[in-house]
Amino acid sequence: MDFNEITSKAKKFWSKGMLKKLGAAVLVGTMLAGGACYAHEQRDHAKAEARAAMIRQQAAEKNVVLIDETRAKSVAAKAIGIDESKLTFHSIKLKCGDKHQPTEDFKPIYKVKCYANGIKYEVKLDAVSGNIIDFDC
Repeated sequence: MDFNEITSKAKKFWSKGMLKKLGAAVLVGTMLAGGACYAHEQRDHAKAEARAAMIRQQAAEKNVVLIDETRAKSVAAKAIGIDESKLTFHSIKLKCGDKHQPTEDFKPIYKVKCYANGIKYEVKLDAVSGNIIDFDC
């Protein structure tokens, strides 16, 4: 096969109609993937909110007072050593205990994820006392 023959076959295959169909398929695929990602994100958010509501209810039943998310942000910022206004908070989740250290006791924690200067920070703090349990970057 010579170069001209290959070029001729390629032009027949990649016609304007074929390129339009390919472009439409890519667009539909992108939209579907984006929709699935959005749905997944919404489901995760709803799950985290339901978990937090359960923990707040348990705390109320046990007469345990939890710090609020605003206080959790400020404690995390202080632990990181960066002004709170310079942090971008990604998530603040109220959880019970640590999945890596299961416990029977009721130990609510906040898991705070935030970013500053391109660095991701994770801070775990006691949701009752506000004491830092762990932090990482």
